[in-house]
Amino acid sequence: KITAADGSSDPTGVVELTGFCVPNNGNFNTPLSVAQGGKACLPCNTEEDCGNGNEFSAPNSAYSWCQSPIDTKCINSDEAKLTDVPAFHFSLQAAPSSKIQRENVLRIFLHPLTQWNIQTCLVVWAPGGCVGSCDDPSCTVSAVVGGAPTGVGQEFPLNTMKISLPGRMGGVISGNFTAKFIVGSLNV
Repeated sequence: KITAADGSSDPTGVVELTGFCVPNNGNFNTPLSVAQGGKACLPCNTEEDCGNGNEFSAPNSAYSWCQSPIDTKCINSDEAKLTDVPAFHFSLQAAPSSKIQRENVLRIFLHPLTQWNIQTCLVVWAPGGCVGSCDDPSCTVSAVVGGAPTGVGQEFPLNTMKISLPGRMGGVISGNFTAKFIVGSLNV
């Protein structure tokens, strides 16, 4: 089951991901802070959502205010991480009489395939989401067509997340236990 960062989902499991307005840096080329009546660091889907353009004027193409992942300056934390403002959460439960074990691999295909080109991914266990004591899973990106990036003129968009469960897990995922994961903010 996939849910949005706010916990909502629809029956199809489709979650719409958003960008975030860039933080205010005290210069006129960024949105005003929320305290100043602006939209810095708020969720957005368009440049207009951040104050770059409106129904009467087109956005200034010299600015790019609606971006993803979220800028870590927008995260209120001493050691800000992209998982502090997750892109989405997901849960995983084993089929009856089956087990999900350490070092198993999960793949998430981001649709529509041609509109995604993520460069990195970060996945951690949600609180209470792992059996016992567990290391964090690892996450790499690849293309549905063309495989893992080689660093030499990547021809196809990177639209697949390969999540490898850690070698150290407190037990197997089976029965009624539901594993829970948090996916850090992605470039949308």
